[in-house]
Amino acid sequence: MTEGFIRQRRNLIITNIIIIFLALAKVKIEQLSVAGVQFGAFENPEILLLFLWVTWAYFLYRYSVYFLEEGPSNLLKTWRRDFEATVNPRIKSLVYRAYDKPNDGCAYSYWGLRHNGYIYNGQAYEQTEGNEERMFNFKLPVYRRQIILWEAMAFLRFSIFSPPITDYILGFVLSFGVATYCGFILGWGGNILNLLQ
Repeated sequence: MTEGFIRQRRNLIITNIIIIFLALAKVKIEQLSVAGVQFGAFENPEILLLFLWVTWAYFLYRYSVYFLEEGPSNLLKTWRRDFEATVNPRIKSLVYRAYDKPNDGCAYSYWGLRHNGYIYNGQAYEQTEGNEERMFNFKLPVYRRQIILWEAMAFLRFSIFSPPITDYILGFVLSFGVATYCGFILGWGGNILNLLQ
């Protein structure tokens, strides 16, 4: 993650936490202190809450811009890595079940398997009549039911245990939750519908 993205993520998460706190505590702003200067008796204190929502929208926008710059490629790279690490051993075991001496020089690749329509292209060794080993090519169909459990484990591994989820997706999930619950559902002074009336 770049320094700019980390800064935008931090700003967005802090703003979300402030909004959650204000909403759940049902805070009513009566005075404000900025750099030691006291402001009291606001005629329209809701403007501070509206300003907070505008700041939240700005940070969400900046987070989105930085996310589009680096997030999708990092998520895809981790997605592929987690599926390869989880499903490839299963593919290898299926090949070893079908052939006694497969050539391990051929890749056991989940993404290669998908690209080939779930047909594994490999090589194996066999004994000839003269007791010599010869290599031959084979195509082994791999049915989804044979690897679906490993695909599900790879998906769980990616969804729960991979840093890009918390790095890139958490900000959007938290912001959506804050906007939905604090911005529209929860009845408090900073509810967006109340502020726009």
